[in-house]
Amino acid sequence: MDIVACYAQSLSLGHTLLCKNVHASTITAYIDAVSSLFTSHPYGLRDPTKSSTGTGKSKLVAKVISAYRRWESMPN
Repeated sequence: MDIVACYAQSLSLGHTLLCKNVHASTITAYIDAVSSLFTSHPYGLRDPTKSSTGTGKSKLVAKVISAYRRWESMPN
């Protein structure tokens, strides 16, 4: 779903509880937490972090994470 990609983008822009930038690994952990909320639901909701085929992360989420990793690796 696109909403999870928007959430990842929001986190990468520093929209966190402490208004600080977080690492890409932290964003990945937050996305995994969203995934566990849906997969552990009693009605077995579809995981919004997966692609429409159900294999791997969605392309949009992967693009946001890879772009943020590239941004992190840039020297100051």
